[in-house]
Amino acid sequence: MTDTAVSTAAINSVNALLVFLTFRDTDADPGLLVGWLLVNLLYSGILLLDRRWEDAAQSTWPIRRVIIRASFLGVLWGAIPWLVLPLADPGHMLVLGVIVAGMIAGGAVRLSVLPAAAFGYLWSITMLSGAAFLIRAEPLSLIGPVLLLMLAVFLTRHIRNSTTHQIRYVVNQFELSEQNETINLLLNDFRDQSTDWVWETDRRGRICRASPRFLEAAGRAEGHLNGLMIDRLFQPEPVALSRHLKRRETFREVPASIELDGVVRHWKLTGRPIYDLGRRFSGYRGVAADFTEEVLATDRLSYLAHHDSLTGLSNRVTLRDEVEAALGQRADNRVIALFLLDLDEFKAINDTMGHPVGDELLAAVGARLLARYGQEDIVARLGGDEFAILHCSQASAWSPTGFAVALLALFDEPFKLSTAELSVKTSVGVALMDAATSACSPDDLLRDADVALYRAKAEGSGFKVFEPEMNEWAARRHALRQALALAIERDELSVVFQPIVDISSNRIVCFEALSRWASAEFGEVSPAEFIAIAEESGLMKTIGEWVFARALRDASRWPKEIKLSVNLSAVQFRETALTTRFETMLAEVGFDPRRLELEVTESTFLHSNEVTRNTMLGLKAAGASIVMDDFGTGYSSLSYLRDFPFDKIKIDRTFIETSKTDAASQAIVRSVIALGHALGMTVTAEGIEEAAQIDMLRSMNCDEVQGYIFSQPLSAEAAWGMACGTGYLEPEAGNFDAGDDVRPLRRSDAA
Repeated sequence: MTDTAVSTAAINSVNALLVFLTFRDTDADPGLLVGWLLVNLLYSGILLLDRRWEDAAQSTWPIRRVIIRASFLGVLWGAIPWLVLPLADPGHMLVLGVIVAGMIAGGAVRLSVLPAAAFGYLWSITMLSGAAFLIRAEPLSLIGPVLLLMLAVFLTRHIRNSTTHQIRYVVNQFELSEQNETINLLLNDFRDQSTDWVWETDRRGRICRASPRFLEAAGRAEGHLNGLMIDRLFQPEPVALSRHLKRRETFREVPASIELDGVVRHWKLTGRPIYDLGRRFSGYRGVAADFTEEVLATDRLSYLAHHDSLTGLSNRVTLRDEVEAALGQRADNRVIALFLLDLDEFKAINDTMGHPVGDELLAAVGARLLARYGQEDIVARLGGDEFAILHCSQASAWSPTGFAVALLALFDEPFKLSTAELSVKTSVGVALMDAATSACSPDDLLRDADVALYRAKAEGSGFKVFEPEMNEWAARRHALRQALALAIERDELSVVFQPIVDISSNRIVCFEALSRWASAEFGEVSPAEFIAIAEESGLMKTIGEWVFARALRDASRWPKEIKLSVNLSAVQFRETALTTRFETMLAEVGFDPRRLELEVTESTFLHSNEVTRNTMLGLKAAGASIVMDDFGTGYSSLSYLRDFPFDKIKIDRTFIETSKTDAASQAIVRSVIALGHALGMTVTAEGIEEAAQIDMLRSMNCDEVQGYIFSQPLSAEAAWGMACGTGYLEPEAGNFDAGDDVRPLRRSDAA
């Protein structure tokens, strides 16, 4: 309900009550007086309940309704002097004159936006009231009609002048708007002539004008296009566009598809309704643009985000979604089984026969699994040589043992590759979920299958079904956890540094800090093992802060133009006070936060996105740069690049290793570099071991590279010497030592 309707109804009702109260004790006919009051109150009620009069500018019937109602109200107020004046004394006459004059002035001003209604109301009251005053035939009574007439003439002239100015203003604004709209559309068409085209429809939505480029893009001649409903041009008919047209709403970049010569093209349409000088709707005018390439690129990147690029299988994030969906549909007679496979001795195949053969083998394994189980089950590659099969079945008619035996038998036949025929075996870990199993999450099922897999590999038994009493793996992890809690105190942890090089100049731009644990009890422990334990046991905060502080202390000695890159885990990112602690540590050593890069993997964003985003924004506000590490492995999601403020992308080594011989990997690397640059991010490729890889990345405009061809991870003193030297590194194959067990730097590196 608008303020205008409420105030009009209130003023009318209050003034009617004043008149009634003034004359109820006079000799005026009480029945007529009460009837007049009730009619006024009824009119006010109708005004409050019926708001269609507010749409007067949209059609002619509401305009006529306003005129009729205004004239009726004028007659109603013009009638009251006839009821009370013959019996009124001068005092009552004065009160009535003031009220009537106020109603005349207030109503005329309020209705001035519609002159016909204002004049009908104004002169109805004036003529009837003036006649009632004249009937008394008293000298004093003549003053009233004269004053009312003067007031009416004044208000009439005021309304006409106001209306003239208002019409002139509206016409000027409308013409200006039309000119601006036309100019903007023409400028837009000229500026984006390769993509945007002008179109216009009549009031029924039929195309009445289309630019030559629109006709060309639509593949139609002007005679065939004119008169066609614009939403019928597209197939299927765009529901959103039809809805906007029906509601006569302005719309922007509404998607629609059109088929030309058997090829589907994707358009975006922007339009706004147009009105004539009488504010009557006369159609739409807008522009269209083709964004087919954008759709195809998005689809391709979306596919890469949910599928393994080497095998075409689902990746880890898709498998996790499928597990979650399956767990949500549990039933009493249904069992959910997750099988994790890890190829035996795959590392030896990679080392002895090369990565191309290893990749071809992985692709062959994926194809065989998909051919056998892809119709009914979910087959995925989780990374490296690890695969997974998600199976759902009726509990009474299915055996996990039989399924696992058949799965192992699938590897009895050798794999015929382009250059070799390889016999490969696999180990299988099985985790089950049925009605008797307590509720669990996808992560629980994946963890149980992983525990069973490593138990099977340790025993060489082929497969193992997870059981709660499997404590062998847990026992070691517990022992490692106890030793790790004392690692800092025993001075068993250390930090090494690997340089990152600008690809165009071979200049060292950064060193990545990498953690090491040389346990007195267990020896060299892989980061893949001890970082996971640190995250699960709550030690990550302490160890992470120690590594960060040690790296800052060593890096503070380097030249100011060389940055420090430090890895942060998902556990650290869930610490709300992370930013404050890092700022304190930076201040303690006087390290410029603009020299700091913080690397995070995509697994960081699987949970607690709001906390993660706030932490990331806090770190950026402090001056640090945020790096997406290992992009393209496992958890890739384009939404992360859109939703989080990254400064740099690091392409995972797996894509670099396969890009030499695999065109698909090269296309992925090129797409990721182009995507990073389009988003204003620096792109770094890691795992560089061959000069040919550098040449390829340089041709793709990659920004930075990192790998053993430049340098192995170095001690703090060696890194300081390198940083303070020439500051440049030449790629040398001798920097890589295949026997060096230093390369596993993070969990993802060692996997």
